[in-house]
Amino acid sequence: MRWLLILLVLPGCNSAISQVNKIDSLQFAAAKASDTTRINIYLEIATLYRRGNLDSMFQFANRALKLSAKRGYKKGEAQANLLMGISKWKEGDLLAGMDLCQAALDISVSYGLKKTEADALNNIGIIHNYQGNYPTAFEYYQKALSIAESLKNKTVTAAILINVGGMYYNLKDYDRALDYWKQTLDLQQQLGDQASAGSCMNNLGMVYADKGEYKMSLAYYFRSLQMYGSEGACARKYPLENIGNIYFKIKKLDSAEFYYKEALLGVELCNDPIIGIGINTGLATLYKATHQYEKALFHFEKAMRIGLKSGLNRETGIAAKSLSELHEELGHTSEAFSVFKTYHAIQDSIYNNENAKAIGKLEAQYEYESAKKEQRLENLEKERILSKEKWIRNTFIAGFVVMIFVALLVYRNFQRKKISNHRLRLLNKEIKKQQKVLISQAKQLQQLNKSLNELNSDLELKIADRTRELNDKNIELENKNIKLANYAFINAHKLRAPVATILGLVMLFDNKKVDNSERDEIVSMIKNCASELNNIVREIRVTLEIEKTEDK
Repeated sequence: MRWLLILLVLPGCNSAISQVNKIDSLQFAAAKASDTTRINIYLEIATLYRRGNLDSMFQFANRALKLSAKRGYKKGEAQANLLMGISKWKEGDLLAGMDLCQAALDISVSYGLKKTEADALNNIGIIHNYQGNYPTAFEYYQKALSIAESLKNKTVTAAILINVGGMYYNLKDYDRALDYWKQTLDLQQQLGDQASAGSCMNNLGMVYADKGEYKMSLAYYFRSLQMYGSEGACARKYPLENIGNIYFKIKKLDSAEFYYKEALLGVELCNDPIIGIGINTGLATLYKATHQYEKALFHFEKAMRIGLKSGLNRETGIAAKSLSELHEELGHTSEAFSVFKTYHAIQDSIYNNENAKAIGKLEAQYEYESAKKEQRLENLEKERILSKEKWIRNTFIAGFVVMIFVALLVYRNFQRKKISNHRLRLLNKEIKKQQKVLISQAKQLQQLNKSLNELNSDLELKIADRTRELNDKNIELENKNIKLANYAFINAHKLRAPVATILGLVMLFDNKKVDNSERDEIVSMIKNCASELNNIVREIRVTLEIEKTEDK
C-alpha cells in the first residue's frame, strides 16, 4: 500500500518544483527587464506565491508598488495594492487588507481599470464576509459581478460566484450555496480550469455532507480528486480528508483510515499544519474507536507537536483535550494530568490572546471608522451649505416649471376631450344612418328570399313533368328501335334470300349452253321465288299498316 501512496504525492512534487523553477526564471528575467516589464514580472511572482508563501507575496507586490509609484504606472499600483491586501487578509489582518484593497479600488475607478476594480470589490466582499457583515459582503459581490459580466470575463465571474456560494454556506443556506457553486462549476468547466473545478466539487461535497446526504457528498469528493489532476497531493488533501470524515461517520473505518493516510502524506509534503492537526486528530479518534490505543496516542501526540511548533493554539488545545481524556480512560493518571495542564495553559493563552486581538482590532476599526465618519460628516456639511441655496432656487424653478407643465397638460387634455366628443357625435349620426340602410336592405333580402323559394318550387314541378315526358319518349324510342331491328332482320334475311335466288337463276337462264328444257325449269323456279318474294312484301305491308294504326 505504501508504494501507492508515494505515487499519489509525486504529481504534487512535480507541480511544486515546476512553480519554483518558474519563479526563478521570472526573477532572472526581471533583473534584465525595463521598469514596466519588471513591474509586471513582480506582480506575476506575487501571484504565484498566493497559495503558499504570503510574506513573499507581499514583498514582491510591494516592490511592484514602489516601482509603479516611481514611474506613475497606475495599473501597476492598483494591482500591487490588491495583491498586498490579499496577502494581509489571508494572514488574518483584515483591517490592513481592507485599506489596501480599498486603495486598489480607488485607483481602478479613477483610471477605468475595470478588471482590477472587479477583483478589488470581490476581495473587499471576502473581508466583510469574514467579519460576518454578510449584507455588505453581498453588496460588494454584486457590484463586482456586474462589472465582470459586462466585461464577459468568465474567470473573474467564477471567482466571485464561488465566494457568494461560500457566504451562503456560512449562513447554512445550503440550497443557495449549491446554486452558486453549480454556476461556478459550469463556468470553470467551460474555461477548462480543472484545478478550480476540483475545488468547487469539494465545496459541493461539503454542502451535501452537512445535509447528511453522504452518498452524494462522496460522489462530489471523488470527482474533485479526478478534477485536481496535476495539482497533486497538496490540493488533493482537502477532498481526501473529507472522504475520510464521511467514511468515519458511516462506520466504514478501514476506508476512513486509508483516506486519512493519503491526506496526511499531502499535508506533510506541502507543510500545512492546520489540516495536519485535523487529520492526525481524525486518525487518533478513529484508532480510539477501534481500540487501537497506541496508534491513537501516537497521532494525538503528533497533532499536539505540530500545533505547539506552529503556534496554532486553538487546534493544539483540541488535540490536547482529546489526548488527556484518552490517557484518563487508559488509567494513565500522571500523563492525563500533565497533558491537561498543557491544555489549560493553552486555553488561558487563547482566551487572553484572542481577547487582546479582538480589542485591538475593535479599537483599530473604531479609529478607522471614526476617521472616515468625521471626513464624511465634514464633506456632507460642506455639500449641505453649498447645495442649500441651489436647492431652494432649483425647487422654485422646478415648481414653476411643473405648474406650467400641469397647466399645459390640463389645457391639452381639455382640447383633446372636446375634439373627441365632437368626433363621437359625428360617428353616432353615421352609425344611425347605416342602421337604417341595413334594416331596409334586410327587408329587401327577405322578399328576394321568398321569391326565390317560390321559383324553386315551380322549377321542381316543371323538372318532374319534364322528366316523366322524357321517360315516356325513351320507352317509345326503345319500341321503335325494336321494330327497326325487326325490319332490318327482314331486309337482311327474308328479302335477301329470294332476291339472291332470282338473280342466280337469271344468270343461269342467260347461259347459252343451257338447253330449253333446263330453261323451262329455271323459269318455273323464278316464278316460285317471285311468288315467295311477293308473300314477304305482303307480310311487311300488313305489319306497317298495323303499326300505323297503333301510332294513331
